[in-house]
Amino acid sequence: MPQLVDPADALVQFQQAIAMDAIPLQPCELDPSIVVCLDKPNGKVRFTHLDLDGRTVTAMVMLVAGEHRGGIPCFDIGYAVPKPFRGQGRAARLVAQAIREMKHGLGRAEFETFYVEAVVGLDNAASQKVAAASLASKAVPTRDEYTELPALQYSTKYETRRLSSV
Repeated sequence: MPQLVDPADALVQFQQAIAMDAIPLQPCELDPSIVVCLDKPNGKVRFTHLDLDGRTVTAMVMLVAGEHRGGIPCFDIGYAVPKPFRGQGRAARLVAQAIREMKHGLGRAEFETFYVEAVVGLDNAASQKVAAASLASKAVPTRDEYTELPALQYSTKYETRRLSSV
């Protein structure tokens, strides 16, 4: 039976890559206590924000460049927290920090607005709670574009903090 993409699968891969020093991580600009990895799997820009305890991933947020909406960039978001760290608000905190970093970075790149969208399975109450608190309190019923399974779509348009030129 098909399932929605599970960001927890990517979390396991990132944890393994970190253990082998196989991926470049850099501290975020606004909050250096979290790190980010920028890559382009399948040709799409992906920002992966990680909260680490030493070399252990305690939360992960991925923002992947998706289809533009009316010329405005849209990022698909996914997040995961390993089982020992769940129920502590880590996903919601890291989503908020990752969006803050995106607003800052895209503002520097002179983008004025962007969207963030989450598509969450109907059976994933924990992710629905994070999306409702972090992105949009109301979800729109939809179908996952890959599996055609029923899901909920949460979407928000963000304004960047444009830096004035000196």
